[in-house]
Amino acid sequence: MPKGHTGAHILGLDVGAVSVSAVELDAKGELLRTFYELHHGEIEATVGAILERLDLARIGALGSTTSTPSFVRVDHRYDNQICLITAGRRFHPEARSILVVGGERFGLVRFDGRGSYLSFRANPLCAAGTGSFLDQQARRLNLESVEALTALALANEGPPPRIASRCAVFAKTDLVHAQQEGHGLESICDGLCRGLARNIVDTLFTGEAIHEPLLVVGGVAKNRAVVRHLRDLLKVGMVVDGELPHGAAGAALKLLDEPRLHRFPNPRAIADVFDRSLTKRTYEHEPLKLRLSDYPDFGSLEAFFFRGRVVQHSHRLEVGLYRELARSRRHRVYLGIDIGSTSTKAVVTDSEGDVVAGFYTATAGTPLVAVRLILEAISDWIRRKNLDLRFVGVATTGAGRKFIGKIIGADLILDEITAHARAALELHPGVDTIIEIGGQDSKFTTL
Repeated sequence: MPKGHTGAHILGLDVGAVSVSAVELDAKGELLRTFYELHHGEIEATVGAILERLDLARIGALGSTTSTPSFVRVDHRYDNQICLITAGRRFHPEARSILVVGGERFGLVRFDGRGSYLSFRANPLCAAGTGSFLDQQARRLNLESVEALTALALANEGPPPRIASRCAVFAKTDLVHAQQEGHGLESICDGLCRGLARNIVDTLFTGEAIHEPLLVVGGVAKNRAVVRHLRDLLKVGMVVDGELPHGAAGAALKLLDEPRLHRFPNPRAIADVFDRSLTKRTYEHEPLKLRLSDYPDFGSLEAFFFRGRVVQHSHRLEVGLYRELARSRRHRVYLGIDIGSTSTKAVVTDSEGDVVAGFYTATAGTPLVAVRLILEAISDWIRRKNLDLRFVGVATTGAGRKFIGKIIGADLILDEITAHARAALELHPGVDTIIEIGGQDSKFTTL
């Protein structure tokens, strides 16, 4: 399509680590429509869903960023950084720096006072301190989405806890410590957003002159809590645009400037956009299959879900009853509670160590609420079964063991490795190695 053509539109496409974005321009470069969808690894399906919402007969040419996979047929591919700068200059000509924070990368483009390019700096190849980091932490806190995390962060009124975001492993440690110190969910979410902002500042803003205003783009630009902390830390004039996909817009603008284009035949089908010959994969090894191991029997006499009437928790509690207890006498029992960063579990055992009842729920960033729900369920079980139980010992383990143990007056507060080793010795005395794969980490213990 020659430059200046008045009949067809241009489509710009940008496939990133977590999302697909697209921009439709008319022949004069005016913005018509934008699209943004999380792809969850299903790139072809997501691109196809966006194309279905377009009138493909009006699309004369398709351009993309270089991060877009090769199986997507386009007229031209352009460097991601060039696309970012092109869109920034077109839609925000006043900007003298550009900060882009995406799903797995963030970077800073510096211009001089007249708008000429100076340099580009990006984070190392690690998703910590990016949009994916916040997605991961939202799941760790059992929140529905990063938008829910942002809303909680914005509602925080006190100073947030210090949570490192340079490494997801360190972040988990800080998050657990914040829970153990009694910080609420709003405070923890705000600490995560501030930690992400601090990581961006410490990585990119290291002494070079930053000309104002600073244009902030990318998916994280939609996160008002992170932007709030960036303003506080940088103290520079900022223009925030989280709505326009700058990579896709830049690809469309660059394509519009091409003097000659190869055009797809119109009207085209969605299938024409994908090169099927490039999607076949070969694998060196067969898929793993379980051949040498088996699963234990998790059956119970009675299993049900419990919803608290006094304690309101975001998740229901799974209850399993494994033994019938006689109602005619008092039973001496023990309570063990494992407060993890992802889930909270408890068991009631008899004096011989046999499990009588088990309880499981999500911690959801509120370990105290999860434990209170378990205690309410135990009280309900005792009432319904008309039992006479004497709790002669209570122990806690897991990430929140100290916090919860202190509140409930636990007789023992054990680290997880000690708890695993004792359970293995009692239940499976022939075992010499324990591999525990939890919700957020794993452990390897040799007995």
